[in-house]
Amino acid sequence: MVKHIGKWAFLVGLVAAIVIAAMAGTGVPLWAILLLALDGVIVGILNVTDDEASPFLVAAIAFMVGFMVLAELFGQVEVGFPVVGAIFTMLNVFVAPSAVIVALKVMFDKARDK
Repeated sequence: MVKHIGKWAFLVGLVAAIVIAAMAGTGVPLWAILLLALDGVIVGILNVTDDEASPFLVAAIAFMVGFMVLAELFGQVEVGFPVVGAIFTMLNVFVAPSAVIVALKVMFDKARDK
C-alpha cells in the first residue's frame, strides 16, 4: 500500500508542477511551492528503496542540473513560451526535496555502518 502512495505522489508531483507553473506563470504562490516541496519529501521517504538510492540520486542530479539550465535558458531567450521556464523551475522544486531526503538517508546509513 505504501509503495502505491509513493508512486502516486510522484505522478501527482510531476503533474502538479506543470499545472501550477502553467497557471501561475512567473508569479508562483508560496503555498504552491510548499505543496510541491512537501510532495517531494513524501516521494523521497516512501518511493526510493536503499537499492535504488544511488541511481535515483544520479538521475535527480542530472534532472535538476538539466532543468535548471533549461529554466535559465527559457527565462533569458524569448521563444514565445515564457511558461516553459517556470515549468522547469517547478519540476526542480518538486525533485530537489526528494533528492535531499534520499541523500540524507544514504548519509545516515553510511555513517551508521562504521
